[in-house]
Amino acid sequence: MRVDEAKIREAKERLGDRNAEIIQELFQMEKYDPVRKIGCCPNPAHDDYTPSCSYNPKTFAFHCFGCGWGADVLEAWMQVEHCTFLEACE
Repeated sequence: MRVDEAKIREAKERLGDRNAEIIQELFQMEKYDPVRKIGCCPNPAHDDYTPSCSYNPKTFAFHCFGCGWGADVLEAWMQVEHCTFLEACE
């Protein structure tokens, strides 16, 4: 089942303040500077034991400098939890 791009955008915007909570749960982030936070990469294919992931709460996006994985909060949740877009939105 294909989901309309506008619906995807709307779901991501509705997350709003929950983005920080979700990222904290996925990454166990620590404050790095006034804007960014760092933590270990939650990518299941990357065995990360040192903080190599950077998260920018202004863009709700992260990037791992170890494996190159990057996504927004919803995409990360879908991959880590092995769920579909609709399941992630629940």
